[in-house]
Order: sequence, then C-alpha cells, then structure tokens
Amino acid sequence: MVQSMNLRMKLFLLITLIVTITFSVVGLVVSYRSMEMSREDALSLADQMAAKYSYEIKSELQAARVSSESLMTVFKTLIDRGEADRDTLNAILQNSLKQKKYIISFCVAFEPNKLDGKDAEYAGQYPFYDKSGRYAPYWSMQNGEISVEPLSDFDGDAWYAGARNSGKEYITDPFFYDVQGTPVLMTSLVFPILINDEFIGIVSSDMALESLQDMVSHVNTSGLNEYTEIYSNAGIIVAHPEDQYFNKNIYATSVYNMLISDPSKAGEALEIANNYVKNMSPQGMGDKTAANEYHNAVAFVENLAAYAVKSDAAKLDLALLPNILAKELLQLDAKRAAVAEEATSSIKKGKMFSVTEDGYYKIYMPIQFSEDTNPWSVAVNVPMSAVLKRSDEIRNYVIFVSAAGIALIAILLYFITRNITKPILDLAYSAKQVGEGRFNVNIPESKNRDEVGMLSTAFRTMVEQINSLISRLTSSSVELKKKNEDLKELNEALIEARDQAESSNRAKSIFLSNMSHEMRTPLNAIVGMTAIGQKAKEEERKNDAFHKIKEASAHLLSLINDVLDMSKMEANKLELSSAKFNFHKVIDDSLKLVDIQLRAKQHRLQIEIDKDIPEIFIGDDFRLSQVIVNLLSNAIKFTENRGKLGLRVFVRESVNNIYTLQFEVSDTGIGIRPEQAAKLFRMFEQADSSTSRNFGGTGLGLALSKRIVEIMGGEIRVESEADKGSTFFFTVKLERSADSGEHAGLNPAHAGSDTPERQADDGAQSAGVENQPDFSGKRILLAEDIEINREVVIAMLEATNIQIDCAVNGKEAYEMFAANPDNYDAILMDIQMPVLDGVEAAKLIRALDKDVPIIALTANVFKEDVEKYFEIGMSDHIGKPLDFDLTIKLLSKYLHRT
Repeated sequence: MVQSMNLRMKLFLLITLIVTITFSVVGLVVSYRSMEMSREDALSLADQMAAKYSYEIKSELQAARVSSESLMTVFKTLIDRGEADRDTLNAILQNSLKQKKYIISFCVAFEPNKLDGKDAEYAGQYPFYDKSGRYAPYWSMQNGEISVEPLSDFDGDAWYAGARNSGKEYITDPFFYDVQGTPVLMTSLVFPILINDEFIGIVSSDMALESLQDMVSHVNTSGLNEYTEIYSNAGIIVAHPEDQYFNKNIYATSVYNMLISDPSKAGEALEIANNYVKNMSPQGMGDKTAANEYHNAVAFVENLAAYAVKSDAAKLDLALLPNILAKELLQLDAKRAAVAEEATSSIKKGKMFSVTEDGYYKIYMPIQFSEDTNPWSVAVNVPMSAVLKRSDEIRNYVIFVSAAGIALIAILLYFITRNITKPILDLAYSAKQVGEGRFNVNIPESKNRDEVGMLSTAFRTMVEQINSLISRLTSSSVELKKKNEDLKELNEALIEARDQAESSNRAKSIFLSNMSHEMRTPLNAIVGMTAIGQKAKEEERKNDAFHKIKEASAHLLSLINDVLDMSKMEANKLELSSAKFNFHKVIDDSLKLVDIQLRAKQHRLQIEIDKDIPEIFIGDDFRLSQVIVNLLSNAIKFTENRGKLGLRVFVRESVNNIYTLQFEVSDTGIGIRPEQAAKLFRMFEQADSSTSRNFGGTGLGLALSKRIVEIMGGEIRVESEADKGSTFFFTVKLERSADSGEHAGLNPAHAGSDTPERQADDGAQSAGVENQPDFSGKRILLAEDIEINREVVIAMLEATNIQIDCAVNGKEAYEMFAANPDNYDAILMDIQMPVLDGVEAAKLIRALDKDVPIIALTANVFKEDVEKYFEIGMSDHIGKPLDFDLTIKLLSKYLHRT
C-alpha cells in the first residue's frame, strides 16, 4: 500500500505522524497533573460550601427558633407582671402566625392551673379549651386560613415531655400531625417556660418540612450541580429536592441507591422484606403510625417485587420503604451499612463527616442552634463529575490545542504538496467527469504556460462547445414541458368549472322543478276553489271554498317570501331588525302556527323552557320565530303519525346582558343518513331527491334558518340516525332588555323584519279580529292607481260603514287633502303610482299636517323600503296582498285615536 503512494503523500504522512506523537505525550502529562490539582481544589471548595450552607440554613431556621424564644420571653414577662390574661396571649399568637413565613403553627401549653389558676372556669369553652380548661391552644394556618383548637392529653408526647424533663429548648424529629384536617409532616422547635426555675409550660413553633425544602431551594449554589439535604438529630431527612426522600433515614437512602446501582440484590432484598412483613401483626394496630408502617411495608414488598422482575428505577418507590426495614436490608452491602452507621452517629454527636459514594462527594456539616439544643446536620452532595469538571476542561483544552496544532501543520503540508500537483489532478478529474457524461463540469483556466497548460486549454474549449449544444437542447425541452403543463392545468380548470356549472344547474333545475310544483299546488287550489265558489249555491259550500282559497293564498305567499329571502341571502343583504319583544310570546305564537299540523298528524309535543330565560329581549322576533317554525314543521312533516316531538330551550351562557340561548328540536321520524346530513343546509338541496316527492318542500327552509342563526351570532347543527329520528340544535345571542320581566306590547308592523307583512299576517291570524268594527262618521282617503285594488279595499271595508274617497295618483291625493284637510281621518297611500308617487305625495301632505295617519299600502315589503316610509313620516305599513284582519286592526288603531 505504501509503495503505491506518490512522494507527496509519503512525505505528508511522515511529518504528520511525528507531530501527532509529540503533541500527544505533552498533552497526557499536562492533563494528568491538572486533574490532580483540580480534584484537590474542588473537594476543598465542596467542604467550604458545606460550611457556608450550614451557616445559611442555620440562619433561616434560626428565624423560626427566635420566634419561639421571643414568644417564650414575652409570655414569661407577662406572667411575671401578672398581665398574662388568656385573650392577650391568644391575640399575640394569632398576630405572630400571620407574620412568620416558614411557621405553620404556634402552640403554647401550660401545666394544669399554672397560668392563672382558672382552668375550671374555662373548661369546655371550645375552640380554645377542652373539658379540662387547661390553657393549651394550637394556632395553625393553612392556605391563608387561621384556626385554633385545644390540645389534650399531651403530657407524655415527646415534644412536651422533652422540654419539661430537660428544662432546655428542644427540637423534635419529624412527625405527622393533622393541621386543619390535612396530615402535615413537621418538626417542632420547643422552648420551656421557667418561672423561678420551675417548669410551667412550653412555647412551640412548628415548621412544615415543605417550608424547610423551600429554605433549601433558596440556598446559594456554586454552579457545581450540587444539592442540599437537611437531617434531624436522629438522621431523618427533613428537606430534600425530591419528595420521596422526606422522612427517610440514611439507611433507607443507602438501600435505595444500592438497589438502583445493583438490581441483582432485589431478589435477596425481597426475601428479607417478606420476612419483615410476616413478623408484623396487622391485628390490633390501634396506633395510627404503626398501622401506616405496616401498610407501607406491604406496599413496598409489592413495589420491590415488580422492580425485581423489571429493573426500572422509575418503578422503585423510596417513599414506601419503612426506616426500620431499611436497616435490615442494608445487611446485603456491608460497606454501605458501615458508612450509614458512621454517618448517623456523626449527625447524632454533631460531628462533620464526609464520604465519596455512588458518584457523589457528600459532606455532613452539623447545625448547632445553641449549646442546649440537639444538633441537626446539613449535607451537601457534589457530583464527582462536577468536582473533576475543571480538570476535564484543562484536559480538553490541551487536547484541543494539540489537535489544532496537528491540523494546522497537516493543512500547511497539504497545501504545499497540492500546489505542485494541482494542475494535473484537476485535468484528470475533469476528464473523468466528461468520460462519465457530465459535460457541465467547470474546468478552470490554467495559468501555466507549459505543456500541461496547453493541454488544459484545449480540453476546456472542447467541453465548452459540447455544453453549448446541450444547453440549447435543454432549453427547448424545458419550454415544451412548461407549455404541456400549462395546457394540462387549463384543461383541469375547465373540467372543474364545467363540473361546478353542471352541478349548480342540476341543483337549480331540481329546485325550479320543486318550486314549480310547490307554487302550482296552491295555485291549483285557488283556481279550483274559485270555480267551485262561483258555482256553489249553498252558503256553507261557498264559505268553505273561500276559506281554502285563503289558506292556499297564505301558503303561496310563504313560498314567495322564501324565494325573496333566498335572493337576499345570495346577495348578502339579509338583515335583522332590532326591537323589544316578549320571548314567551314568540314561543307561543310559533306553536300556534304549527298547531294545525300537529293535530292533523296526532303528534305529542313535549316542551321544556328554562325558567332562567328573561321575558323581554331586544332582537328580531320574527326571524327567531321563522327558524323555530321551520324546524318544528320539518319535525312534524318527517315523523309518522302519533310521533313524539320535543322543543327544549335553555340559557347556555350570559355575559354582560347578552344571553346565548340554545334551542333543541327533536323528533322520532325517518332520520338522516350521515352522507345526507352534509347537504342539509345547502341552498336548493334536500337530504334526498325522494324527499321532495314524498314530503314536498323547496329545500330553502334549513338554508334560510342557517343564515338567520349565523346573523344572530349562533350556529346550527343536527344529530341524527336513519329510522331513529333527528335532533336539531341551534344557538342565538340576544340582548336582555332593561325592562325585562314586564310584558312588553309590540306593534306587529314594527316588530322587526325585512318582510313585516308576513309577521303581521301571522300576528293577525294568531290574534284574530272577531267583531266587525263600526266606522260610521269616519272618512279616509285611498290613493291607488289600480282599479281592482281600489275595489278590494272598498269591498273589504264596506261592512264597517266607513266613507272612502279615491285618488288615482299621488298628485290627485295631495290636491284632495289640501282642499279639505279636516275631512279625512286617515290616508291609505299606494307607493308606485303615475304622475306623483306615494312617497312624494306623503311628504307634501305631511308638510301640511303633522298628525294625520298615513298608512303605506304597497307590495314593497323589504326592510329598507319600510324604513324609508317611516323616515318620511308615514305612520304604518300594510303589505300586499292585503290581510283583512290586519287592515281592520290597523284602521281601528288609528281611527279610534282621532
């Protein structure tokens, strides 16, 4: 292999090898020495940090200790002065608890009758005293709430007996206590109250271990990723970054680390744990702590069994391991057991102790609060990886410098040898690429004037000529491909447009066919019943024909209104009015409109209206009723006889007087398949083409309903299953009226719609005008250019005995009124008339008389038209075709006022 190398490569490799060996030897010596020095410096720093943390944590805990000591001093002073009444002591305790950050509770407990000799007087006065009356209140604070309860039967408890027996301050080991019903792991800092060297009671401040953990988290760190623990005098962990270490001793944490580092010991540990549980008797465990110890031991055995099967550190729960069992389990590792024993002893005696174990350098530093207290200890755990980090950085730096030096020398050698052979190598590489068919290779121009330069120039010229030919061919190919792609896109667009047009035409053709059928049906009834009425001789037969003509006319008017609404939807001009309306009346009127259909099919309708819905809203009551009637009509139509229907309305939410109401209309009808439901709310479409044949309809109702609901700030959807019925849901947003709760009376012609004559129609039919009024002595002016329309009005009002003067255009109407303005009690004004239309005529008349009622009588029923009539001063509006009851009702309204 070496023999096949050229001289440049051999020289390059030899020099590089010598430099690499030199740099490597120097780097190893420097790295080793720097590692030793860094390790010594880091361990010394860890010791300093432990001492510093010990001091900082002691300072934090000292604040809680000083609180107890201060209270003890205050109480002792008050007792000496004879001012220690119980209410004062309670007030001091309560105020102190509010001001202390890490203290969860205060306790003051006196020997019987040692405070004021009044225990019997206070006996049973809960919550401060138990039945003995002994002053021993326990003040606690949880989640900002302060409460007090009396302590009983505590003379034998460690926190009380320890201070009483020694006469010195005392810090307890961790213990659980129910604070306001919540078990809290805490420790108590207890001070005895001594009067003339006689023990009369204690003052204790309790700290939750979670607050000690908060202290640990606030200790300054040095950036070595160390963590801090606090141990009680018995070697119990009272603060640790991980919750599962709380209330565990050194033996428990050593067992946990042993099992994690050596999972093979799990089997032996399981056998010892099983024997331990067997020797514990769950019977007669009246002591809550013993019972918890037993249940935790059983749970740990189960947990350890699962860990033994699959050694996953996440499955091993240290919190379940009893401290007593841990000491037995640690027999499996004699070295760890010896370290744990020595560490526990050092903490007990208040001595410093350090050890390197499981990749950590750990130092225990005693915390001595005073000469009399039992010492605690703070442990700082520094990862050895962090201890050696500095030496690693130096080693890495040496390696980096060595590698950089080697690389720099190699680069220099490379460029020196490359400069000599580069022209020939470049030419050889280019020739290889051209031979492989890659004619777009870039051949640099040679600066040499020797034979190699001449060869390079000739080769470069040949390749350029080939590239020029290939470029022209490629350009032509790309242009042709682009034209083909443009043609393909154009064809796809044309096909898509054709399909959309055909789909739209099919839908509109079906719609026109349905609409033709729907319109011809009432027209056929009108034409047929007109002929029957003309030939009928019996009065009853004629009245029946006229009644059916009226019903067919109303149906035809409804179809025309739907078509008008559809055209407004397509032009995005469908708007809502805004007026006060009675919500419950809207529901009642809607139900009246479908009552005949309900009775005809013998359906049962269940109605549920939320009692929290206000009575008066502001909005478009007609459009709301239109949606309700559409959905109820569909439910009736698509449900077989004797079906069950439902109407449910409730408040979905209310914010700042804006109510979101949800309506649900359900039925037990034919239902809708999922693929049909997608087409329900489209214009001109029904769920199935057979729907129109079987049930009738134009396919506009649901599309109109959807648009109305959306304008009202809501949404509409359906849940259905074929042959099992459907439920339609829709929501609307309505503004609650300020006078909600009153029964608001609305003028039908003003009650909000861009087709108000339909609402007027419905309102008049609902209300009914049963008695024919007598307008004797009243005179009105009728402006109407169509003779048959004049005849209809005259015939309609003939029975009322009213006098009617007719004008055939607006100019004539104005002149007749101007000649005798006091003769007329009201004016019925058509809008579209020759010479002078109704709008201009109304303006002229209103200039003469501000009060005479002018009622628009026109087929212009759109909202913008009606609003314009009111703006110029017209009093009201009646849409054509005229409704007899509504016309009589409006004339009664205005003629009875004059």
